Amino acid sequence: MSSTPTNEWQTYWCHECDLSIHLLTTTTPLCPHCHHDFLELMDPIPTSTTADTTTFLLDSPSFLNFLQHLNTNSHCDCEDDNTNATIDSIIPTIKITSCMLEMDPMLVCAVCKDQFLIDVEAKQLPCSHLYHPGCILPWLSNHNSCPLCRFQLQTPVVREENLETWSPDHPHHDANHAHVGVLSASLPPHF
Repeated sequence: MSSTPTNEWQTYWCHECDLSIHLLTTTTPLCPHCHHDFLELMDPIPTSTTADTTTFLLDSPSFLNFLQHLNTNSHCDCEDDNTNATIDSIIPTIKITSCMLEMDPMLVCAVCKDQFLIDVEAKQLPCSHLYHPGCILPWLSNHNSCPLCRFQLQTPVVREENLETWSPDHPHHDANHAHVGVLSASLPPHF
């Protein structure tokens, strides 16, 4: 004799939003973000035996030696540190407020997929997407766009003191693009 399952929490992957969601089991689950049903049931959370195996592996001498090897062979790339510091100072840092969470109770960092909590700092890109600083800064050190919508971030523009290099006598002068530096300097930051 089979019994009908009661409503229980299941984890689904929404292929429209590209994130995991937790829903009560229903006949037709819908994503609370996009309201689509393009969902895939995910495997259940690992059991305690899996956790015991993970603890065993993490405490193994071989794994600890491997971590030590990685630590001693790592090198300091000071240029990347300077780039990250520059990016960090350009992208505004905001604090997540209760009002923000009321507007979107499932507000998540698109990189790590963790929900934001009240009073947590987040980096807000010009496209308004929010990320944990530790998630977005490494991405921005290699890319010049939002990882979610691919919005191109503003690149450094030609400064006024360098404009004379773009005179008609300059060897790389292009009459069609002579005023790009001046134009881009006058645009608002979201362009």
